[in-house]
Amino acid sequence: MKQSHCQYPRRRKGKISLLGENIVCIRSPWVSAWWSATFPGFGYILVGQYIKGFVLVAWEIFINTKAQLNTAIILTFIGEFEKAKEILNPNWAMLYAGVYVFSIWDSYRTTVELNKYTVLADAEDVPVMPSAVSSLGISYSDKRHPWLALFWSVFAPGMGILYAGNIVAAVLTLTWWVTLVHLSHFIVALQYTCTGEFTRARGVLDPQWLLFIPSAFAFILYSTYVSVVEYNCFFDAEQARYLKSKYQHANFFISLKKLSVRGDG
Repeated sequence: MKQSHCQYPRRRKGKISLLGENIVCIRSPWVSAWWSATFPGFGYILVGQYIKGFVLVAWEIFINTKAQLNTAIILTFIGEFEKAKEILNPNWAMLYAGVYVFSIWDSYRTTVELNKYTVLADAEDVPVMPSAVSSLGISYSDKRHPWLALFWSVFAPGMGILYAGNIVAAVLTLTWWVTLVHLSHFIVALQYTCTGEFTRARGVLDPQWLLFIPSAFAFILYSTYVSVVEYNCFFDAEQARYLKSKYQHANFFISLKKLSVRGDG
């Protein structure tokens, strides 16, 4: 028996489950490539490729730490070039270079391909179930406030993503953030700084782990805001498709020409 197109869509616009929602939409490949340049894996996370993205994030942290790359970068910035050369492990650094360049190129390529997929998925106009309900919880598509998500991400990185409804990304982001803050001793250094003990603050910081924090924090804020905006657009599109299919007559027509000349007198 031949199956209908609606039962087995070839291209899905998005998916909502108890672990969150993931959607495809038009994104800038240059933005994905830029975030991959700041931290390998970020470009994939931005377009919804969470497994590939977080694997590369873990790889970046592991290889970078083994090579002592961040420490060498800081020593280079302050002019201690000899110390930088001594501390940098060339064996691990060479492993780092190839994957770093690949992540930039592949995140750009992946975004281009997903944009093509998005155009085809929009043309098929396949319906999406806007909710998922089970004994473990309820997940549903809804309008959320991007600035509120940004607010929570500033004070508790990962909570803004949880507010957006993506549980998997929120848990991984929170775990990753806590690890960076703990190993860099950032909170202890911040406490010393607030009490005016600047020398102790500099002494307690671990530069190798500290240098991960700026790019990680900036990406969490950016991706959280953008994700909520994209989810809201997805919600609007799903609502419009549903209302059009259920309540709009098949012969309903609005003349754009008449609307455009109204008021020209």
